[in-house]
Amino acid sequence: MAAESPVILCAGYANWDIVLQVDALPDTDHAAALQHRHETLGGSAANTALGLETLGTNTALLARVGTDIQGQQITDTLSGHGVTSFVKETEDPTNTVFCLAATGNDPQYLVDLHGHAGITSADVPRETWNAVNHVHVTSFDPDLAGIVAEEAASDGKSVSFNPTQDYELHEFPRAVNAADLLIVNDTEYRFLLDRYDVPELVSNGSTIVRTHGSDGATVTTPTVTTDHEGYRVDAADVVDPVGAGDSFVAALLNEWLESPVSPHHPGTHARPTDKRIWTQLVATANAAGAYAVLHEGPPTGLDGDAIADIVSGTHPTNAVQ
Repeated sequence: MAAESPVILCAGYANWDIVLQVDALPDTDHAAALQHRHETLGGSAANTALGLETLGTNTALLARVGTDIQGQQITDTLSGHGVTSFVKETEDPTNTVFCLAATGNDPQYLVDLHGHAGITSADVPRETWNAVNHVHVTSFDPDLAGIVAEEAASDGKSVSFNPTQDYELHEFPRAVNAADLLIVNDTEYRFLLDRYDVPELVSNGSTIVRTHGSDGATVTTPTVTTDHEGYRVDAADVVDPVGAGDSFVAALLNEWLESPVSPHHPGTHARPTDKRIWTQLVATANAAGAYAVLHEGPPTGLDGDAIADIVSGTHPTNAVQ
């Protein structure tokens, strides 16, 4: 365990990503030349935990890996950056995700997943669980994600839910209803609208952050709605688009938990009402997403100073607008 107890626990996937970069996706029965290949830590929960830790927030991860070399590389990468890992090792292989990234296109994925080994908050030492203020849940197993989210809410912790893999197949109602903060992209938001009375979720106290890729993000709280247009990165300057959404989430949570609109902020007893603060929060999160696509993979984490430079317009590269 780290010298200081984690204040955020991320729960969900820890994967091994194999990223294949090409100039353009091939036509049917044609081939595309592979420009670059790299392998790296992946999985939304693991990426978010790494981002948070490198931004200065003590973070823990609850996940499963195999006993293979990829599982060892995942735990080594996390521990090397200070993340406290509660990772169940099983004989099943580590989850592997193959990503095809083509210039100007959204990434495409092939996944080889092998379950979650029944991970719950019981796999986290009680002293760590008690010290955690916030639990961030991603879409792994619907029941397990719901159990973790409900236990956190029951214990007075704030909860965020970021659906990623499998959200088109599963509704995750327990995690959705337990969450103070729902972070979804445009596709996930459409599923949310189909499955839930979204205005009712908001009126009951949930805040929804909806991301629009390079077009920024919109925040809807029980009292305010605001947006930020984001920071555009020229397609020719994109190094690695994988994990940009997780970088957004990490930066948002890192700033939110210290902000006056956080339930953990001293003297904060009401729901968020400050439009200016939320605009600043999503500006920082958008800048983290822009920063992420300019760098290969998540192992080096996030640079808070560089993200602040993007927000202020003083970043040294002309790639971000």
